Amino acid sequence: MTRILLILIMVAMATVLPAQTRQPWEEYLAQTGLTEDVESADLEARYDDLCELAANRMNLNTARREDMERLPLLTYDQMVSLIAYRDRVGAIRSWDELRVAGIGDDRLRGLLPYFAYLGEPEQAHHRLTMADLLRYGHHEAVAYMGLPCYERRGDRQGYQGYAYRHWVRYTYNYGQDVRAALVGAQDAGEPFMAAPNRLGYDYYSFYLQLRHRGWLRSLVVGRYRLRLGMGLIMNTNYGFGKLAVLSTMGRMDPAITGHSSRSEANYLQGAAATVALTRRVAVTLFGSYRWVDATLNADSTTVATLLRTGYHRTQSEISRRHNTAQALGGASVAYSHGGLRVGLSGVYSHYNRPLRPDTAALYRRYAPMGSGFWNLSVDYAYRAHGFELTGETATGDGGGLATVNRLVYSPVQRLSLMAVQRFYSYRYHALQGRSFAEGGQVSNESGVYLGARWSLSHGWTVRAYTDYAYFAWPRYGMSFSSHVWDHLLAAEYSRGNVVWQTRYRLKRCQADAADHRSLVDYATHRGQTSVAGQWGRVSAKSVVGVAYSAKGRGSLGWLAGQWLRYGTDRWQVSGSVAYFDTDDYESRLYYYERGLLYTFGFPSYYGQGLHYALCVRADVSRHVQAAVRAATTNYMDRDHISSGLQQIDRSSQTDVEMQLRLRF
Repeated sequence: MTRILLILIMVAMATVLPAQTRQPWEEYLAQTGLTEDVESADLEARYDDLCELAANRMNLNTARREDMERLPLLTYDQMVSLIAYRDRVGAIRSWDELRVAGIGDDRLRGLLPYFAYLGEPEQAHHRLTMADLLRYGHHEAVAYMGLPCYERRGDRQGYQGYAYRHWVRYTYNYGQDVRAALVGAQDAGEPFMAAPNRLGYDYYSFYLQLRHRGWLRSLVVGRYRLRLGMGLIMNTNYGFGKLAVLSTMGRMDPAITGHSSRSEANYLQGAAATVALTRRVAVTLFGSYRWVDATLNADSTTVATLLRTGYHRTQSEISRRHNTAQALGGASVAYSHGGLRVGLSGVYSHYNRPLRPDTAALYRRYAPMGSGFWNLSVDYAYRAHGFELTGETATGDGGGLATVNRLVYSPVQRLSLMAVQRFYSYRYHALQGRSFAEGGQVSNESGVYLGARWSLSHGWTVRAYTDYAYFAWPRYGMSFSSHVWDHLLAAEYSRGNVVWQTRYRLKRCQADAADHRSLVDYATHRGQTSVAGQWGRVSAKSVVGVAYSAKGRGSLGWLAGQWLRYGTDRWQVSGSVAYFDTDDYESRLYYYERGLLYTFGFPSYYGQGLHYALCVRADVSRHVQAAVRAATTNYMDRDHISSGLQQIDRSSQTDVEMQLRLRF
């Protein structure tokens, strides 16, 4: 009875406050991450890009389609409709005018002002001279430090560095045409200004990017991310989640972006460029050479596993740091005419140590082996009369085949229907490939995905999908072929001063039986509802989530959270509190709360406990911003947190974060 009463109180606290229909853009990313099995590195990289866009908004009256594709908000049809309207009518003068331009979604029109503005067309056209770069360029420097108010076992013995983490970040932007960035980052426990990091930070990232210079569409020197086609042979950019696929997977042009994230995975190092040979033919060339982390076999000359964690805290982790070299190169040629696009791409990569994974385990039987690997693919797209067909088919040195195809039909502006088919042979592998998949890899999976997005009148928006995935060869933790059936229904209502969101997800999976002689079926149910509001200087949001997993003996969990903010444009104070109660990890729940700039995460909570946080942010001057955040999690069902070197010998943990931001 107490739990039910608490849930009702949390919901009521949000409903008493009127809400604004324009939600902060962080909520868009939060909803995507909570819905899908998205890697944290993907979320961090996507969040970094959106932070840069928010700090350097694009002019919608001059933005090219390539500029708009940086936004994970607009569909291909919406971008084309907006540009066509702009060419026909002229400059857009108000955000409400976007309804006529082909963007009828109220929430989308509310999100766009965070990343774009409606300026005069001539404002975006400065000549690229040194004087203009110095005069019109925008600089930003951010410093961050995280201080743990507790001690891990590794802090006493094991970790080679101190217990706190910190990073610095510098970015330069000249409109959408010139970008540069330098990032240095240190995880807690890693040595600083000491071996093997005598140059300071454990991780650095840097790049310079030029765009729209005549025949040169894009050039990046340094560390960068790249996507070709649908990602079957090359995608070090974001992964394709099941809800985000409704708007992002239709983009087929090669996407080259600088890597300014603190993630040490999914990037290339060297140079990449897209050149327009003619009005209809473009060529993308890229090359990369970098050192990667790897676990070596007993012979110390071959690689057992390529690592992506980026942690270098202990002597064993340091010994695996940058012990293998990767050289990579490739090209892509694309032809576009009207609604037709065809591309041909190839990638070759080589490692100085041969890959020799342990194939005794069934799920590794067809893992990539050797030093050199190649992939070829053809991608294609055709759009006409409300239909959109996109796809890619690829092969490689393993002899397997991979294909993914997407069909979208929009009978009216407010309704989009989509079907995605994929087949990835268990003999196919692409070390840099990432596309739409349930299993997380472009290998050993086939399936069909059906989705719909319907923006009804009177403020209703409904999204739904069902996805069936089949794995012909045993996966990790499976002794036989298996399948997953995933369903989701989400609804949003906004009218006047009310914004309400709810979603329900049902996932039917399989797992090995206790004797490993068969598979057992189980279902996982997850539901979440939220109500947001704003009244003057006060904003609030309430969230209630429930999860049930039928795996094993069954597991039930629930969470109720409340967020509150008070402030002005110059300063603000925000706080949040969340209570969670779950039977075990299988019924874990995710609770998103806004952090400091360029810090984004989705912590999962399980067991029983209380989480609360307080954040203060102030604009000291027009150029200086300072922020402090403290967060505590108290567990009521345990006397220690985590395990191994990360174990904390107490039932609570408190973290303090500080940040300083300079803009000039």
